[in-house]
Amino acid sequence: IVVNVTPPTPVAMLLRNNGTPGGAGRPEQGDTLEVTFSQRLDVASICSTWSGDTSNQAITGGNVAWVVITNNGAPSGNDSATVGTTATACGGQFHFGTIDLGSPDFVTGDAYFGGNGGGATTVSWDATTFRLDITLGSLAFGPTPAKVGSNVTATYTPDPLITNPSGTPVTGTAQRTAVQF
Repeated sequence: IVVNVTPPTPVAMLLRNNGTPGGAGRPEQGDTLEVTFSQRLDVASICSTWSGDTSNQAITGGNVAWVVITNNGAPSGNDSATVGTTATACGGQFHFGTIDLGSPDFVTGDAYFGGNGGGATTVSWDATTFRLDITLGSLAFGPTPAKVGSNVTATYTPDPLITNPSGTPVTGTAQRTAVQF
């Protein structure tokens, strides 16, 4: 018997501005990386310390999660965004993937977002909408990002270790053309 299981795919990606007047186009504290998937995921394939695929999940607290915007870090030469966590939060193995930000002009050097208290980067998974949200904490170190005020196409490529509860890996990418952040 052959069972075909439809692989999960990212169906939407949004780099949402935090609403700061004049802040659109610049990664800054409170901005959110949002990725929505086509189906339920095995939450432990995202974060090894998460369990309960039908339950919402979160990573909060000081200095346990961070977002790095890497200067020219994408294969295209554009800047890229990645997410990491400490061993305390996910056994050091948070699986997200990368976002090609669609421009090489956001940073001139690698910028790290995360910190303590109100400056912490947070991660949440909504088990009903299948959406992963990463909210940037304060700029911990690196150059202040520049504003890219024109439309660019950002592309999310998921980590191939993310699976659905049947063990089928996520495939495909999600793109969005807009003023990012």
